[in-house]
Amino acid sequence: MAIVLTAIFALVVLCFIYNKLDLNPAKNSGETASEEKSNNPVFLEEPVIINGDFEKGALGWNNSYAVQEEESGNHCIMNNASWEIRQEMNLLPHTTYQINVQTKRGTAEGPARIVFTFHDVNGNMLPQYYDIRHTHTGAGWEDIPQQYIAIPDKAAITKIYFLTYDPKGYHYFDNIKITRVGEIGDRKYLQTDQNEVITNGDFELGLFGWIGEASSVKEEENNKFLRNGYNWDVYQQLEVEPEQAYMISARTRTPDTRVATRIKVVFLDEQGQRIPEFYNIVRTYANNVWNNVTEVIKIPAGIYQARVYLLANDDSIPVACDFDDISMKLATDDELKDLTQAQTENSRGSLGNHTEYIVKSGDTASAIANQLGVDLDELIDANNITNPNSLEVGQILYIPQD
Repeated sequence: MAIVLTAIFALVVLCFIYNKLDLNPAKNSGETASEEKSNNPVFLEEPVIINGDFEKGALGWNNSYAVQEEESGNHCIMNNASWEIRQEMNLLPHTTYQINVQTKRGTAEGPARIVFTFHDVNGNMLPQYYDIRHTHTGAGWEDIPQQYIAIPDKAAITKIYFLTYDPKGYHYFDNIKITRVGEIGDRKYLQTDQNEVITNGDFELGLFGWIGEASSVKEEENNKFLRNGYNWDVYQQLEVEPEQAYMISARTRTPDTRVATRIKVVFLDEQGQRIPEFYNIVRTYANNVWNNVTEVIKIPAGIYQARVYLLANDDSIPVACDFDDISMKLATDDELKDLTQAQTENSRGSLGNHTEYIVKSGDTASAIANQLGVDLDELIDANNITNPNSLEVGQILYIPQD
Protein backbone atom coordinates (compact mmCIF):
# COMPACT_ATOMS: atom_id res chain seq x y z
CA MET A 1 0.00 0.00 0.00
CA ALA A 2 2.88 2.37 0.83
CA ILE A 3 4.39 1.76 -2.63
CA VAL A 4 1.07 2.54 -4.34
CA LEU A 5 0.62 5.78 -2.35
CA THR A 6 4.19 6.83 -3.18
CA ALA A 7 3.60 6.23 -6.89
CA ILE A 8 0.35 8.25 -6.83
CA PHE A 9 2.07 11.11 -5.01
CA ALA A 10 4.94 11.14 -7.55
CA LEU A 11 2.43 11.23 -10.41
CA VAL A 12 0.62 14.21 -8.86
CA VAL A 13 3.93 16.08 -8.43
CA LEU A 14 4.89 15.46 -12.07
CA CYS A 15 1.54 16.77 -13.33
CA PHE A 16 1.93 19.89 -11.16
CA ILE A 17 5.44 20.56 -12.51
CA TYR A 18 4.29 20.01 -16.12
CA ASN A 19 1.48 22.55 -15.78
CA LYS A 20 3.71 25.10 -14.06
CA LEU A 21 6.43 24.88 -16.71
CA ASP A 22 3.86 25.22 -19.55
CA LEU A 23 5.83 22.95 -21.89
CA ASN A 24 3.35 23.41 -24.72
CA PRO A 25 2.88 27.17 -25.12
CA ALA A 26 1.78 26.98 -28.76
CA LYS A 27 -1.37 25.03 -27.86
CA ASN A 28 -2.09 27.17 -24.78
CA SER A 29 -1.91 30.37 -26.85
CA GLY A 30 -4.13 28.99 -29.59
CA GLU A 31 -1.28 28.87 -32.17
CA THR A 32 0.18 25.83 -33.83
CA ALA A 33 3.90 25.19 -33.79
CA SER A 34 4.10 25.58 -37.57
CA GLU A 35 2.38 28.97 -37.42
CA GLU A 36 4.82 30.19 -34.80
CA LYS A 37 7.78 29.06 -36.91
CA SER A 38 6.52 30.78 -40.04
CA ASN A 39 6.06 34.07 -38.18
CA ASN A 40 9.55 33.90 -36.71
CA PRO A 41 12.01 32.53 -39.30
CA VAL A 42 15.11 31.09 -37.68
CA PHE A 43 18.50 31.95 -39.17
CA LEU A 44 21.56 29.87 -38.40
CA GLU A 45 23.93 31.85 -36.21
CA GLU A 46 26.41 29.05 -35.55
CA PRO A 47 29.16 28.41 -38.13
CA VAL A 48 28.34 25.42 -40.34
CA ILE A 49 31.94 24.35 -40.82
CA ILE A 50 33.40 21.73 -38.46
CA ASN A 51 36.46 22.63 -36.37
CA GLY A 52 37.23 25.87 -38.20
CA ASP A 53 39.88 26.82 -35.61
CA PHE A 54 41.65 23.42 -35.79
CA GLU A 55 41.78 23.16 -32.01
CA LYS A 56 40.39 19.63 -32.40
CA GLY A 57 43.16 18.59 -34.73
CA ALA A 58 42.05 17.29 -38.11
CA LEU A 59 38.41 16.71 -37.13
CA GLY A 60 36.31 17.46 -40.19
CA TRP A 61 39.35 17.87 -42.44
CA ASN A 62 40.85 15.26 -44.72
CA ASN A 63 44.54 15.81 -43.99
CA SER A 64 45.86 15.59 -40.42
CA TYR A 65 49.45 16.37 -41.45
CA ALA A 66 48.50 19.91 -42.44
CA VAL A 67 47.48 20.94 -38.92
CA GLN A 68 50.22 23.02 -37.29
CA GLU A 69 50.76 24.27 -33.72
CA GLU A 70 52.28 27.72 -33.19
CA GLU A 71 54.51 28.63 -30.24
CA SER A 72 51.50 30.28 -28.60
CA GLY A 73 49.64 26.96 -28.66
CA ASN A 74 47.27 28.09 -31.41
CA HIS A 75 46.42 25.53 -34.09
CA CYS A 76 46.07 26.30 -37.81
CA ILE A 77 46.61 24.62 -41.17
CA MET A 78 49.42 25.04 -43.66
CA ASN A 79 49.13 24.18 -47.34
CA ASN A 80 50.77 24.77 -50.69
CA ALA A 81 49.13 24.66 -54.14
CA SER A 82 47.76 21.14 -53.65
CA TRP A 83 44.03 20.43 -53.41
CA GLU A 84 44.41 18.10 -50.43
CA ILE A 85 43.09 20.40 -47.68
CA ARG A 86 39.30 20.41 -47.92
CA GLN A 87 36.05 19.87 -46.07
CA GLU A 88 32.67 18.78 -47.46
CA MET A 89 29.56 20.58 -46.21
CA ASN A 90 25.81 20.17 -46.67
CA LEU A 91 24.90 23.81 -47.29
CA LEU A 92 21.36 24.77 -48.24
CA PRO A 93 20.85 25.35 -51.98
CA HIS A 94 19.69 28.75 -53.25
CA THR A 95 20.93 30.33 -50.03
CA THR A 96 23.64 32.87 -49.19
CA TYR A 97 26.46 32.30 -46.69
CA GLN A 98 28.95 34.70 -45.14
CA ILE A 99 32.63 33.71 -45.13
CA ASN A 100 35.22 34.83 -42.56
CA VAL A 101 38.81 33.53 -42.71
CA GLN A 102 42.19 34.53 -41.33
CA THR A 103 45.43 33.88 -43.18
CA LYS A 104 49.14 34.38 -42.53
CA ARG A 105 51.94 34.66 -45.03
CA GLY A 106 54.21 31.68 -45.49
CA THR A 107 56.89 31.15 -48.13
CA ALA A 108 54.63 31.43 -51.21
CA GLU A 109 55.03 34.63 -53.21
CA GLY A 110 51.48 34.66 -54.58
CA PRO A 111 48.22 35.20 -52.67
CA ALA A 112 46.40 32.86 -50.33
CA ARG A 113 43.49 31.11 -52.02
CA ILE A 114 40.06 29.78 -50.99
CA VAL A 115 38.03 27.78 -53.51
CA PHE A 116 34.42 26.59 -53.25
CA THR A 117 33.09 23.90 -55.60
CA PHE A 118 29.54 22.54 -55.76
CA HIS A 119 28.35 19.02 -56.56
CA ASP A 120 24.95 17.48 -57.31
CA VAL A 121 23.41 14.40 -55.66
CA ASN A 122 25.40 12.13 -58.01
CA GLY A 123 28.69 13.79 -57.13
CA ASN A 124 29.02 15.64 -60.45
CA MET A 125 30.68 19.04 -60.15
CA LEU A 126 28.46 21.96 -61.14
CA PRO A 127 29.81 24.77 -63.37
CA GLN A 128 29.49 27.39 -60.62
CA TYR A 129 32.42 27.90 -58.24
CA TYR A 130 34.19 30.59 -56.19
CA ASP A 131 37.91 31.36 -56.23
CA ILE A 132 38.79 33.96 -53.57
CA ARG A 133 42.36 35.24 -53.31
CA HIS A 134 44.07 37.49 -50.76
CA THR A 135 47.49 39.14 -51.01
CA HIS A 136 49.15 39.57 -47.61
CA THR A 137 50.22 43.02 -46.46
CA GLY A 138 52.26 41.92 -43.43
CA ALA A 139 53.82 38.92 -41.72
CA GLY A 140 51.13 38.35 -39.06
CA TRP A 141 47.59 37.02 -39.14
CA GLU A 142 45.23 38.99 -41.39
CA ASP A 143 41.48 38.94 -41.94
CA ILE A 144 40.49 38.23 -45.51
CA PRO A 145 37.83 40.85 -46.38
CA GLN A 146 34.39 39.44 -45.64
CA GLN A 147 32.98 37.43 -48.54
CA TYR A 148 29.60 35.99 -49.49
CA ILE A 149 28.80 32.93 -51.59
CA ALA A 150 25.51 31.85 -53.14
CA ILE A 151 24.83 28.10 -53.14
CA PRO A 152 23.51 26.89 -56.55
CA ASP A 153 20.02 25.41 -56.74
CA LYS A 154 21.24 21.89 -57.62
CA ALA A 155 24.07 21.74 -55.07
CA ALA A 156 23.92 18.79 -52.65
CA ILE A 157 27.54 19.03 -51.46
CA THR A 158 29.78 22.10 -51.11
CA LYS A 159 33.54 21.60 -50.88
CA ILE A 160 35.91 24.24 -49.50
CA TYR A 161 39.64 24.18 -50.28
CA PHE A 162 42.52 26.17 -48.74
CA LEU A 163 45.69 26.51 -50.80
CA THR A 164 48.10 28.94 -52.44
CA TYR A 165 47.85 30.55 -55.85
CA ASP A 166 51.60 30.21 -56.30
CA PRO A 167 52.73 26.67 -57.25
CA LYS A 168 55.72 27.06 -54.90
CA GLY A 169 55.66 27.69 -51.16
CA TYR A 170 52.84 27.65 -48.61
CA HIS A 171 50.51 29.86 -46.53
CA TYR A 172 48.59 29.44 -43.24
CA PHE A 173 44.82 29.55 -42.55
CA ASP A 174 42.80 29.74 -39.34
CA ASN A 175 39.46 30.67 -37.74
CA ILE A 176 37.25 29.74 -40.67
CA LYS A 177 33.59 30.63 -40.16
CA ILE A 178 30.81 29.97 -42.66
CA THR A 179 27.46 31.32 -41.51
CA ARG A 180 24.08 31.36 -43.18
CA VAL A 181 22.80 34.92 -43.53
CA GLY A 182 19.22 34.30 -44.67
CA GLU A 183 16.42 31.93 -45.44
CA ILE A 184 16.27 29.56 -48.38
CA GLY A 185 15.70 31.65 -51.49
CA ASP A 186 17.07 34.79 -49.85
CA ARG A 187 18.98 35.76 -53.00
CA LYS A 188 15.81 37.30 -54.38
CA TYR A 189 16.40 40.12 -51.87
CA LEU A 190 19.97 40.62 -53.05
CA GLN A 191 19.00 40.63 -56.73
CA THR A 192 16.18 43.17 -56.97
CA ASP A 193 15.95 42.91 -60.77
CA GLN A 194 15.00 39.34 -61.60
CA ASN A 195 15.95 39.89 -65.27
CA GLU A 196 19.55 40.66 -64.30
CA VAL A 197 22.09 37.96 -65.20
CA ILE A 198 25.09 39.50 -63.40
CA THR A 199 25.22 38.98 -59.64
CA ASN A 200 26.40 41.92 -57.48
CA GLY A 201 27.30 44.13 -60.42
CA ASP A 202 27.75 47.15 -58.13
CA PHE A 203 30.21 45.30 -55.82
CA GLU A 204 28.37 46.45 -52.70
CA LEU A 205 28.76 42.86 -51.42
CA GLY A 206 32.46 42.73 -52.24
CA LEU A 207 33.34 39.90 -54.64
CA PHE A 208 30.05 38.06 -54.07
CA GLY A 209 29.34 36.36 -57.42
CA TRP A 210 32.79 37.17 -58.86
CA ILE A 211 36.06 35.29 -59.13
CA GLY A 212 39.07 37.38 -58.13
CA GLU A 213 41.16 38.84 -55.33
CA ALA A 214 39.22 40.29 -52.41
CA SER A 215 41.39 43.43 -52.24
CA SER A 216 40.43 44.42 -55.82
CA VAL A 217 37.15 45.85 -54.48
CA LYS A 218 37.74 49.50 -53.52
CA GLU A 219 35.57 52.11 -51.79
CA GLU A 220 35.29 55.81 -52.60
CA GLU A 221 32.73 58.19 -51.05
CA ASN A 222 30.69 55.24 -49.72
CA ASN A 223 30.57 53.64 -53.17
CA LYS A 224 32.24 50.29 -53.88
CA PHE A 225 33.74 49.43 -57.27
CA LEU A 226 36.29 47.04 -58.76
CA ARG A 227 39.84 47.98 -59.79
CA ASN A 228 41.91 45.69 -61.97
CA GLY A 229 44.91 45.92 -64.30
CA TYR A 230 45.85 43.74 -67.23
CA ASN A 231 45.25 40.22 -65.97
CA TRP A 232 42.51 37.63 -66.29
CA ASP A 233 41.86 37.25 -62.57
CA VAL A 234 38.44 38.91 -62.31
CA TYR A 235 35.42 37.38 -63.98
CA GLN A 236 31.92 36.03 -63.45
CA GLN A 237 30.51 32.88 -65.04
CA LEU A 238 26.91 33.11 -66.22
CA GLU A 239 24.09 30.94 -67.49
CA VAL A 240 22.79 32.31 -70.81
CA GLU A 241 20.26 31.40 -73.49
CA PRO A 242 21.61 30.33 -76.90
CA GLU A 243 21.08 32.65 -79.89
CA GLN A 244 19.68 35.43 -77.68
CA ALA A 245 20.79 39.08 -77.69
CA TYR A 246 21.92 40.52 -74.36
CA MET A 247 22.48 44.14 -73.39
CA ILE A 248 25.69 44.77 -71.43
CA SER A 249 26.08 48.08 -69.62
CA ALA A 250 28.68 49.36 -67.17
CA ARG A 251 30.49 52.39 -65.81
CA THR A 252 34.24 52.40 -66.40
CA ARG A 253 37.11 54.74 -65.54
CA THR A 254 40.84 54.94 -66.22
CA PRO A 255 43.49 57.27 -64.75
CA ASP A 256 45.41 57.32 -68.05
CA THR A 257 43.95 57.97 -71.52
CA ARG A 258 46.63 55.75 -73.03
CA VAL A 259 45.01 52.71 -71.38
CA ALA A 260 41.53 51.60 -72.39
CA THR A 261 39.06 49.72 -70.22
CA ARG A 262 38.11 46.27 -71.43
CA ILE A 263 35.15 43.99 -70.87
CA LYS A 264 35.66 40.64 -72.56
CA VAL A 265 32.92 38.04 -72.97
CA VAL A 266 33.85 34.48 -73.88
CA PHE A 267 31.65 31.41 -74.33
CA LEU A 268 32.02 27.85 -73.04
CA ASP A 269 30.76 24.61 -74.59
CA GLU A 270 29.15 21.68 -72.73
CA GLN A 271 32.60 20.40 -71.68
CA GLY A 272 33.51 23.78 -70.19
CA GLN A 273 36.00 24.56 -72.95
CA ARG A 274 36.17 27.93 -74.69
CA ILE A 275 34.95 28.34 -78.25
CA PRO A 276 36.67 30.73 -80.72
CA GLU A 277 33.93 33.41 -80.68
CA PHE A 278 34.19 36.28 -78.17
CA TYR A 279 33.42 39.97 -77.60
CA ASN A 280 35.97 42.65 -76.69
CA ILE A 281 34.27 45.81 -75.40
CA VAL A 282 37.11 48.35 -75.33
CA ARG A 283 36.63 52.02 -74.43
CA THR A 284 39.01 54.99 -74.02
CA TYR A 285 37.88 58.07 -72.08
CA ALA A 286 39.19 61.15 -70.34
CA ASN A 287 41.30 60.67 -67.23
CA ASN A 288 39.52 59.77 -63.99
CA VAL A 289 35.99 60.32 -65.29
CA TRP A 290 33.28 57.69 -64.98
CA ASN A 291 31.75 56.89 -68.38
CA ASN A 292 28.84 54.72 -69.46
CA VAL A 293 29.40 51.67 -71.65
CA THR A 294 26.60 50.00 -73.61
CA GLU A 295 26.92 47.01 -75.94
CA VAL A 296 24.78 44.21 -77.35
CA ILE A 297 26.17 40.69 -77.64
CA LYS A 298 24.61 37.63 -79.24
CA ILE A 299 25.08 34.18 -77.71
CA PRO A 300 26.26 31.55 -80.24
CA ALA A 301 24.03 28.56 -81.03
CA GLY A 302 24.24 25.69 -78.54
CA ILE A 303 26.00 27.78 -75.87
CA TYR A 304 24.63 28.00 -72.31
CA GLN A 305 27.64 29.36 -70.39
CA ALA A 306 29.52 32.66 -70.69
CA ARG A 307 32.26 34.46 -68.78
CA VAL A 308 32.54 38.21 -68.34
CA TYR A 309 36.10 39.49 -67.64
CA LEU A 310 36.95 42.99 -66.34
CA LEU A 311 40.47 44.29 -66.98
CA ALA A 312 42.71 46.95 -68.50
CA ASN A 313 43.11 46.52 -72.24
CA ASP A 314 46.85 45.79 -72.33
CA ASP A 315 49.98 45.61 -70.22
CA SER A 316 52.08 48.18 -72.10
CA ILE A 317 51.49 50.65 -69.24
CA PRO A 318 50.99 49.33 -65.66
CA VAL A 319 47.64 51.06 -65.07
CA ALA A 320 44.57 49.64 -63.32
CA CYS A 321 41.06 50.49 -64.53
CA ASP A 322 37.85 50.87 -62.52
CA PHE A 323 34.49 49.14 -63.12
CA ASP A 324 31.09 49.61 -61.53
CA ASP A 325 27.38 48.90 -62.10
CA ILE A 326 27.99 45.94 -64.43
CA SER A 327 24.71 44.71 -65.91
CA MET A 328 23.70 42.07 -68.44
CA LYS A 329 20.06 41.48 -69.47
CA LEU A 330 18.15 40.12 -72.42
CA ALA A 331 17.89 42.99 -74.92
CA THR A 332 14.41 44.24 -75.82
CA ASP A 333 13.38 45.16 -79.39
CA ASP A 334 13.27 48.86 -78.48
CA GLU A 335 16.81 48.74 -77.08
CA LEU A 336 18.10 47.04 -80.20
CA LYS A 337 16.54 49.74 -82.40
CA ASP A 338 18.25 52.49 -80.42
CA LEU A 339 21.74 51.05 -80.84
CA THR A 340 23.89 51.74 -83.86
CA GLN A 341 25.56 49.06 -85.97
CA ALA A 342 28.94 50.12 -84.58
CA GLN A 343 27.79 49.45 -81.03
CA THR A 344 26.61 45.96 -81.87
CA GLU A 345 29.33 44.67 -84.21
CA ASN A 346 32.68 46.38 -83.60
CA SER A 347 33.40 44.36 -80.47
CA ARG A 348 32.55 40.98 -81.96
CA GLY A 349 35.50 38.74 -82.78
CA SER A 350 36.77 35.24 -83.37
CA LEU A 351 40.19 33.68 -83.00
CA GLY A 352 39.99 32.87 -86.71
CA ASN A 353 43.07 31.05 -88.00
CA HIS A 354 44.39 29.01 -85.09
CA THR A 355 45.44 25.59 -83.92
CA GLU A 356 44.58 23.84 -80.68
CA TYR A 357 46.96 22.51 -78.05
CA ILE A 358 45.99 20.18 -75.17
CA VAL A 359 47.87 20.98 -71.95
CA LYS A 360 50.01 18.14 -70.56
CA SER A 361 51.39 17.64 -67.06
CA GLY A 362 54.22 20.07 -66.35
CA ASP A 363 53.27 22.51 -69.11
CA THR A 364 53.57 26.26 -68.58
CA ALA A 365 52.43 29.04 -70.88
CA SER A 366 56.01 30.18 -71.57
CA ALA A 367 57.15 26.64 -72.40
CA ILE A 368 54.24 26.16 -74.80
CA ALA A 369 54.90 29.56 -76.44
CA ASN A 370 58.58 28.68 -76.95
CA GLN A 371 57.75 25.22 -78.23
CA LEU A 372 55.22 26.48 -80.79
CA GLY A 373 56.99 29.71 -81.70
CA VAL A 374 54.26 32.16 -80.64
CA ASP A 375 54.39 35.34 -78.60
CA LEU A 376 53.72 34.63 -74.90
CA ASP A 377 51.55 37.74 -74.42
CA GLU A 378 49.42 36.80 -77.43
CA LEU A 379 48.98 33.26 -76.09
CA ILE A 380 47.92 34.57 -72.66
CA ASP A 381 45.53 37.12 -74.15
CA ALA A 382 43.92 34.68 -76.58
CA ASN A 383 43.22 32.16 -73.80
CA ASN A 384 42.58 34.46 -70.80
CA ILE A 385 45.26 32.68 -68.78
CA THR A 386 45.21 33.75 -65.13
CA ASN A 387 48.37 31.94 -64.01
CA PRO A 388 50.88 31.18 -66.80
CA ASN A 389 52.79 28.81 -64.50
CA SER A 390 49.77 26.73 -63.46
CA LEU A 391 47.69 25.34 -66.33
CA GLU A 392 45.07 22.63 -66.02
CA VAL A 393 45.95 19.26 -67.54
CA GLY A 394 43.59 18.57 -70.46
CA GLN A 395 42.83 22.26 -70.95
CA ILE A 396 42.57 23.25 -74.62
CA LEU A 397 44.59 26.31 -75.61
CA TYR A 398 44.07 28.26 -78.81
CA ILE A 399 47.38 28.93 -80.56
CA PRO A 400 47.27 32.14 -82.65
CA GLN A 401 48.59 31.72 -86.19
CA ASP A 402 49.83 34.45 -88.54
